[in-house]
Amino acid sequence: AFDPVDAIATQADSINPSGAISGIYADVSYNIHGFVRSQDGSITKYDTSGFLGSLPPSRINAKGDVSGSYCDDAGCNLIHGFLRTSDGT
Repeated sequence: AFDPVDAIATQADSINPSGAISGIYADVSYNIHGFVRSQDGSITKYDTSGFLGSLPPSRINAKGDVSGSYCDDAGCNLIHGFLRTSDGT
């Protein structure tokens, strides 16, 4: 079991062959963030501008790149795709 430091709810979405995991979590203010948990257990969180949740779950490939889609308004009327490369860009 694991949770990012300020998480109140964590959703793991995908795991790659080396054991890295991608997903989302809600913090104590109910803000949604993306995360990558590396094989050694360290967790890196990331945010996409306007990110209110991913739809469908994000996926992580063998190189550690994470892709998915996200809503940027409360009604999820605006959906965008994203790619977060393994170097964090």
